[in-house]
Amino acid sequence: MNEIQHLAKPKDGPAPRWFHIAVAASMVLSAIAALIGSLHTSRTMTALVEQNAKLVRANSTPMLEFGHGNQGADGVPNLSFEVRNVGSGLARVVWFELLLDGKPMGDMHQTVRQLSPALKTPLHLVTGRVAGRVFAPGAEQLVFGWKRPPDTDVAASNAWNAMNEARFKRITVSACFCSVFQECWVSKLDGDLPTPSPDCGNEKKTSLHG
Repeated sequence: MNEIQHLAKPKDGPAPRWFHIAVAASMVLSAIAALIGSLHTSRTMTALVEQNAKLVRANSTPMLEFGHGNQGADGVPNLSFEVRNVGSGLARVVWFELLLDGKPMGDMHQTVRQLSPALKTPLHLVTGRVAGRVFAPGAEQLVFGWKRPPDTDVAASNAWNAMNEARFKRITVSACFCSVFQECWVSKLDGDLPTPSPDCGNEKKTSLHG
């Protein structure tokens, strides 16, 4: 019976120099690849965070709008001024001005009497304050409401007509409001883009008291 002969394994000698260089180069390349991957992941995460922050701010941006009309839902002649938040976030109103011919008014009674100095009878107005309020998205505030006086009250009827005409050209409003992120804007509430304001201005404003 023939036996299979086993060849003796030669003793391992020291690895050649090129082998050490190849191993070191491989380790360096692996480290570089890991670093590049880490940087790419970091940039991706940063971009996602920034994108999410922009999305949150976009969904939390207020926008105030001023509207007026001369007829109620019941069809009865009724002057009304109102402010509404048509944006997507809370609006904290710092100040709100109503101006007649460029002059700020303290309240709506003053505005009516400024237009009609001859009016001496008491005014039956509905008024509301805007400055200092926080408007949720979709919320609105009635600033001024006045049902048309009867024709028998000539002075009041004429004053109502004067106010009805003045609301288009002679009466303007402006306000400064801030978001929950303390970003603030000054606006004329006429649909134009508001102007950023760091602190709603340091100048004194005559906020309308209703």
